[in-house]
This record gives sequence, C-alpha cells and structure tokens, in this order.
Amino acid sequence: MRVGLRENYEISNAYYRCGRLLCPGAHDPLIRAPNPHCADFDEYDYEVKAKVCELRWTQRLTHEEIVTEMDRLYGIKINHSVIEITLKMYELGCAEKYRLDYFRRIHARGGVLLQVDAMKPLKGSNALYAAHDYYTGLSLSSKHLPREGQTEIENFLKKLEIYLTGLGIAILGVISDAHVAQSKAIEAVFGPDIPHSLCHYHFFNLILKKPKELDSHLLTTLRKNLRGAYYIQKYRKNLKGNSSVTEEIPFIEHLLHDLYTLSNWHPRKKDPAFSGLTYSQRIQEITLALGEYVLDLDRHLVVLETQDERQIRKLTLKLQELLEPIQEDVIELQRIKAHLQELSEILEDTEETAEEGSDRLRKFTVSLNSRSKSKSCGPIEREFITQLDNFVKTKGTKLFNYRLIPDAPRTNNGQELAFKQLKHLLRRIIGYNAANNYLLAHGERMLFVNPKESFQRIVEILKEMDWTTDRKRIQVERTKRNATIHIMHDSLRWMNELNVLGEKWALLKKQLPIRK
Repeated sequence: MRVGLRENYEISNAYYRCGRLLCPGAHDPLIRAPNPHCADFDEYDYEVKAKVCELRWTQRLTHEEIVTEMDRLYGIKINHSVIEITLKMYELGCAEKYRLDYFRRIHARGGVLLQVDAMKPLKGSNALYAAHDYYTGLSLSSKHLPREGQTEIENFLKKLEIYLTGLGIAILGVISDAHVAQSKAIEAVFGPDIPHSLCHYHFFNLILKKPKELDSHLLTTLRKNLRGAYYIQKYRKNLKGNSSVTEEIPFIEHLLHDLYTLSNWHPRKKDPAFSGLTYSQRIQEITLALGEYVLDLDRHLVVLETQDERQIRKLTLKLQELLEPIQEDVIELQRIKAHLQELSEILEDTEETAEEGSDRLRKFTVSLNSRSKSKSCGPIEREFITQLDNFVKTKGTKLFNYRLIPDAPRTNNGQELAFKQLKHLLRRIIGYNAANNYLLAHGERMLFVNPKESFQRIVEILKEMDWTTDRKRIQVERTKRNATIHIMHDSLRWMNELNVLGEKWALLKKQLPIRK
C-alpha cells in the first residue's frame, strides 16, 4: 500500500528473468521496470513528497506547519522525520538534475566565468567554498573546507577544473576576493593564461579600513553629543506619538524635529560610504542656516518671542560647539573622499585597456605618495595612501583583468548575495540559529535548490533520482537521535546518560580484581 496525495493505492511489482534453464541470464538477479509512482520501500508516493518540498520552498513553511497543512488539505498524517529525509533527498535530486542542466546551458554560452568565494554560515565555523558561473548565475560546485589554506582551496579548484575540462567547458576567467591563500591557489591551478580578476568591492574595503573607522567614530561622537543637547532632550520628553513635519507647525518645532531625527539616525546596509561625513555636513548646513537667522535677528529683520529667540541663539552656539572639535577629521575625510572619486574613475573607465588602466593607477599612486609626505596630510589619509600603494604594487594589475574577460563584472557580490538570500530564507522558515546550523550541514547541496520550482517539476526531479544511492548518502550523514549532540540539551536524557555511566562503572568495578 502507498499513500497518495488524493487517495491510497496498492502497488504490485512484476519481476522478470530469462526462463531458459541453460541461458547464462537464468542465474542473474531478477529485474523489473522502475516504479513510476514511488520509490522502493517508501510509504508515500512522489506527489506527496513533492507537495512537502513545495510547501517548504515555495510557501516557506516550517516542519510543524507542513504537518498541519498536509493533514488539513489532504488528510495525510506525516511526521517530522519523513519531512526531514524528504527535503534532504530533494536537495540531492536538485544537485544531480540541475548540475547537468547547468552544464548544458553553459556549453551554449561558450564557457564559464568562475566566481569563487568562501562563505561562513556561522562565525568560527568551517568555510563553505562555492563556485558560480557569472554568465548563467548557476552553481557549479560547493564544499565545506576544514581550513582556508592554500592546499585545501587548490584541491577544491582542481576537482572543479578536472570536471569542467572533462565536459569540454572552457574557463574564460576567474573573479575572487584578494585573500592571499585564495589568490595563490587560483594562480597555481589555472596558471597565467586564464585571467584572474580581483573584486573591487573587497579592494575598497581593504584600503578604506581606517578611514571607515574614523567615519564611524565621527558619526558616533557627533550623534551622542547632539542627543545630549538640552533643547533636543526637552523636545524628546514632550514628544507625543510620531509627530511629523508639516507646513502648519511652528519654525522652532520644525527645527527641533529635524535635529531630533538626526540625533536618532543610524546607517543602513545600503547607505553609501562615509555616512558619518554626510551626517556632519547635514548638521553643518543646519548650523550655517541658523547663523543666517541669527544675523536677521541682530539686524531686526525678524521679531520673535523672547523664548523662541533664546532657543535659536543657544542652539546655534551649541551646534557650533559640537562641530568645532571634529573639523580636522571632516577635512581629512573630505580629502580621502576626493582621492576615492579619482580612483573610482580610473577603475570604471572601460574605454581603456587593462594595461592602460593599470599604468594610470600606478601614476595615480605615485602622485598620492608625494602627497603623503606633506605636513597637511593627516594620519588616516597617510594610512589610506600606504594601503593603496601596497595593494597596487602587489596585485594592482588584477583589478583590471575584468577588461580581458567578455562582459565580466567588477565585483564578486552576486554569489555572496545569493548565499545571503538563501540564509535569509531559512531564517524566516526555521529561525535564526537553526538556519545557520542547517545551512552549515546542507550548504553543499542547497545552493542547487530553486525555491520557485513548480510542483510538476519537483515530481519529475524526484522520479529521476537514484533513490538507492542517495538513501545511503543520507544514512551516512544522519546523526542518531541518541547522540551526545542531542542529549546535551535535554536535562532528563543527560541525567539518564550519567546514570548509565555510573551503572557501567559499578559493573566494571565488580569485574576487576581488588588491588592488595
């Protein structure tokens, strides 16, 4: 008997063998046609399993919610263990199915542009190394590495190269971060003939480490001092609900609302670099405007109530007092920002060849080095110039290798974004910590799962799987429920484990001779 999505039914298997006694095939094992409805030894058919996968990936339900929905929609009783195994098998099926489909699509493109990167589901955990094709956006390979050493990365890349070469797929280029071990491994495996381009995003992160720290400190200090201003504190205490700026509210309240909003502002992920510098400039602009208003008061061009005039004058003095100590930091960050503007123009100029761009970058760093020797150059600006100069001398040409590869990007962020989206999806389904651990265990296969897959397509993937082989893989990976990693979180089971140890120790004592 098998459980179907809309009814239960009975399966009969017919086995065949040559009936001739003297035929060599008469002693071979019996053969039979594959079952089109369900896998061997399974209680549930392919449609039930496909519906479980659809509820998980398309509707993003938890195990508990899948149990409830299967019972509500189809009257099918299914437990968490079956759901877990079904999802794991589907991941393996996707890896088997899509890998071949991906390579067929890549063949049509003429080759791959490898995006190689290490991603960590958990801080301090082993890295999940993954390789994508930029042109098709398809996963090519993924592997948990015990450590991020050159040897381990080389082994990962060598297996991928052998696999792609065996399928006749050309490697047109590689794009990666600027990690030393990663770069050396790529050079050792692919050699100088395949262009290796470095991610510009990670390059900027490296050379801007100190300037970004200064910018963050500037923002934190200015925001803290702004919050401490007397009139802003008073406005916050008197604030009722979510007051908004309208044309009807008085000037003073409008001004205090702007300053109060700035005092609570914090940068978001997609904000541009040097948010602290922008923040200080906004406060500087308000301060300059207030200075103009104070001049109008002094010239008697405006007549206000005594209390309002006093607030404007005191706020102006307070803001000037807050801005004065940070002026040197602001000027230094502005100079660095100007350097960055020129640097970005050099890197983004696609009209130039890779060689011309590299030569232009070297000349730019030479001019900055002379700038770093002047007395007006601050310590953070000098650190920025030093980091840039060191990078250009050792790896500068690789920043322009993207121009040697057709339609290549300047960053490696596409792969990281896909990984983060997968992690975010899992967090929404099973929670923050559980998602990280789940991705740590399943990451090598989950990169091949398409959350938007149709129900019929899922059924086809499950039918085409090698269930016998994949079941063995799942059994090897699966941790027994009485393993220590599960027991340690259950106080009663852990106490029982200690009692078992005590009993075995007592038995051992009886069996051993007493020392005289």
